[in-house]
Amino acid sequence: MASRNLVKALLALAFLVLPPSFADTPAAGGTAKAGSSTDSSLSPSSSSAQTPLGSVDVPASGSAAANPAVDAEAAGRKSAALNPPSSAASLQGNVQGGAPVILQGLHDVGVSVHHLQEMLKGLLYEAQRQDMVVVAEPNVIGPMIIPAIPNPSGMMSIGYLPPRKKWIDYFMSQIEEIIPMLDHEINSLPRPNQSESELLQAYIELFDAARGFNPPWSRLETATKGPDYKNQDISLAGSELWFQIEKFKKLKDKVFKMVKAETKQKKKNES
Repeated sequence: MASRNLVKALLALAFLVLPPSFADTPAAGGTAKAGSSTDSSLSPSSSSAQTPLGSVDVPASGSAAANPAVDAEAAGRKSAALNPPSSAASLQGNVQGGAPVILQGLHDVGVSVHHLQEMLKGLLYEAQRQDMVVVAEPNVIGPMIIPAIPNPSGMMSIGYLPPRKKWIDYFMSQIEEIIPMLDHEINSLPRPNQSESELLQAYIELFDAARGFNPPWSRLETATKGPDYKNQDISLAGSELWFQIEKFKKLKDKVFKMVKAETKQKKKNES
């Protein structure tokens, strides 16, 4: 009898010492499962973590549909363009600061063009990724018959891989940031004097080449909107833009050399 009373006393003491939250943990857990908002908000993330590819089968009410950025992206990108002056009259003006200001402006334009080409190069690489297979012996892949062609690398291309959306979006977003900056730098170039007819003509050619960016750029925007990307469309539009950039660079270098030579001649005459 004494031992039984001792056990009851210990149990009563344990109940008094332990906090109520510990004793109610099972009940609290049951309440959360019944209708807690915290539990419902955590269930999608835990499910996607267990099955990373399961997000493909998520219905329209899932996280992708609830994300406004997805809808904004699907609506299309804002268009960017180069809009330098198109008439000779608008190009004429007095150069403030002289030749050094022109040369610095042309240098800044060249740096922006370099960054533009780097992003365009990445976009073209993405659109021209090769689907490679190891060639060791004659083989059949789908409708294609792969002969055992001697090759130092042991690899052979069987076509192009589909462009990946994450990289298409990345390179295009970078280009869309660069084009307005380049447009501002081109329009900020100091204008030549009216008497400098040769330099004025070089400016006209340079600005015409800058406006030549717009048609291939517009085609590239259309080709990269998705959701279905065509390697050929992206490659053709990107290549057209690349060749127009190369034309622009040559004309920019021509203006740079003209200004530099003129500055050198003026210093020689003054001495």
